[in-house]
Amino acid sequence: MVASRAHKIFGINKNMTSKQDDGRRAAVEKQIDENLRRVYEQDVTEQVPDRFLDLLKKLREQE
Repeated sequence: MVASRAHKIFGINKNMTSKQDDGRRAAVEKQIDENLRRVYEQDVTEQVPDRFLDLLKKLREQE
């Protein structure tokens, strides 16, 4: 879904055939992949806030 939005934003048509268009498409897809990977890595390394841990604890106690 993100890639299809990027295609629209950057004017990339999935049926492009010229080498220049293929190179442009590949560069945009690489940039999207790198950005998604960077965001994911940031999320993974962040600690879970105490308020969420407290909520999870309360939910477990209710069971």
